[in-house]
Amino acid sequence: MGHSCAVVDDGTVTCWGRNTNGESTAPAGTFTQVSNGGDWNSGSPIDFSCGVHTDGTLACWGDNTDGRATPPAGTYTQVSVGYTFACAVNTNHRVVCWGTDTSSVISTATSSPALEVSTGGGYACARLLNASITCWGGNFSGSTSQTPAGSVTSLGTGYHHSCAVTASQGMKCWGYNHRGQLGFGLEPQGFYTNSPLTAGTTLSSYSLQLEVKPDVETYPTIFRPPVTTFAVTDGALPDGVTLSSSGLLSGTPATAGDYSFEVTSTSLWGTRAATFLLTINKITVAVTAASPSAINPATAIPLIGYTTDPATVVGDWSVAPTCAVYASSDSGFANALTGTQPDGTYVTHCSGGTSTNYNPTSYVDGSLVITKIDVAVTAASPSAINPAMVIPTIGYTTSPSTVGGGWSVAPTCGVYTSSDSGFATALTGTQPAGTYVTHCAGGTSTSYNPTSYVDGSLVIDGSVPTVGVTTLPVFESGLGFPVAWSATGGVSAITNTDVRYRKALWSASLPTSYTTWKSGVTARSATFTGTQGYKYCFSTRARNLIGNVSAWSAEKCTTLPLDERTLSTTGVWARSAPSGWVAKTALLATSKGASLRTKAAVKVKRIALIALKCKACGSVVVQVGTTKKTVSLVGPSTNGLRTLFIITLGAKTTGTVSVTIATTGKTVKVDGVVLSAS
Repeated sequence: MGHSCAVVDDGTVTCWGRNTNGESTAPAGTFTQVSNGGDWNSGSPIDFSCGVHTDGTLACWGDNTDGRATPPAGTYTQVSVGYTFACAVNTNHRVVCWGTDTSSVISTATSSPALEVSTGGGYACARLLNASITCWGGNFSGSTSQTPAGSVTSLGTGYHHSCAVTASQGMKCWGYNHRGQLGFGLEPQGFYTNSPLTAGTTLSSYSLQLEVKPDVETYPTIFRPPVTTFAVTDGALPDGVTLSSSGLLSGTPATAGDYSFEVTSTSLWGTRAATFLLTINKITVAVTAASPSAINPATAIPLIGYTTDPATVVGDWSVAPTCAVYASSDSGFANALTGTQPDGTYVTHCSGGTSTNYNPTSYVDGSLVITKIDVAVTAASPSAINPAMVIPTIGYTTSPSTVGGGWSVAPTCGVYTSSDSGFATALTGTQPAGTYVTHCAGGTSTSYNPTSYVDGSLVIDGSVPTVGVTTLPVFESGLGFPVAWSATGGVSAITNTDVRYRKALWSASLPTSYTTWKSGVTARSATFTGTQGYKYCFSTRARNLIGNVSAWSAEKCTTLPLDERTLSTTGVWARSAPSGWVAKTALLATSKGASLRTKAAVKVKRIALIALKCKACGSVVVQVGTTKKTVSLVGPSTNGLRTLFIITLGAKTTGTVSVTIATTGKTVKVDGVVLSAS
């Protein structure tokens, strides 16, 4: 040690030893306590000292670097000199430090009320009013972080270690142990507190904290253990398990077995190696045979699966448990059943199973019920037929559905009158129109049990479609005109229609024969192209889904125009070729008296004049025999398109038809006439 100081009996301080900076030259006065620290083998001895005067003031002497020999004012109860600093407890129980702020030991001094302070090499500790310990500054080998819990009665610090007396008169030391200063030697023969290790289970989380402590019988000193690091130095851990540096064994073991490995711990106490045996057991599982849905006697016994508790992964079984169906009397499970079996309740049972992860320790049986299936038999409701058709064979459906081969005698089905409530007489052959009942009965099966029968119906439809030509112009100014027809079917839908026509010149009678225009078509309209001067009459018929055919409908007729080229002319007429007119020709005149005339007498009731309407058009006189009608062609322009002017004579009139211009200098443009006797 560089120097030492002590308070002698008369209260003065005496110092001896090194005095390079006056550290052994004590001041005058009386003191209650003195502190001179020590060199602690630091290579640089402490060369200042401090003491508490009997009046509570502080005095320091020696090296005054950073003001370490200049104490603060005030009154104090205790002082402690550290390596390059000092701390004291004042009469208000506050800790005050000064000197060189090594490792922030001055700036981080505790603010808690204290009874005692002790300083070391760059750190300090205090015993607080509540008798606990707090330390601050440099954390050398745990000198500030490993302070003990609980109450202490006194406290002392070295360069990098500290010790305290507990309330139970024990001793706790912590910090650096390079010379055994913690009181239990340099390399204590410690032991692991959790040897042997707790066994684990495959695929289950495992966690165990390893701890090492000194042999308390050899080293009875009570201490705070230092930080310890752990590592596996020999052998191997189970797959999925690791050892952290803090000694935590954790993970999910993948494979069962006994695993031997060596762990070495390293701390300020030294090193300690030990060999451990960690047993990883297989997961104990209960295997439960499946209980599949009931089957019927015609169905082969299905494959039987299984479940486990806890659940297992199929791929983790090297040989999976085998499961089968057995008779309830086969208590030894000697004969597994296959194929079809009679009615009854059977046992499902599993056995065996090999796995690196699972240990099947119990087997729970299930059951399989083989029984006839209750079914409802529903008679078919076939499509309607007509009275000329023979009653068809009636089929059936079942709910739930059945396999045809499962019936030894299938249900029989027939057609009955609605008044035959007892289903006594099944009908055959042809029957009159009406609605009939379809009914099934019977049925024998080892698999199915028919419990109810649902009736259907059969309609024998004698109705025929209703038809007619719906659209046909009476006077037609062009060679192509629309024809539309209708058909409705009654009970059965319409499948197709036929359309026929007959024709005659405007001056002739209609023939008795017809020409087929459309045959078996689904369309209901089309465009017909006729010949000038002819009258056309159309009728239609239809057939429905069951083959009933209607009669031909009433006729509707139209008359096509006589082109102006078929008429004789008087006066001056000029021929033009306007697009969209009959045969793309027309006659135009402006002179009063110019006329067009049929070449023979006709019998007509109505006449349609095909001519141009315009604002500058004139008028004409249409005459049959002695009957005359004046027709004005004046009107809004039709942009050169023809117009149909209808002239009704009132009664059938016989004679030639003439169209005579009644105006002068006005345009009259004629395409032809349409003649009708109706």
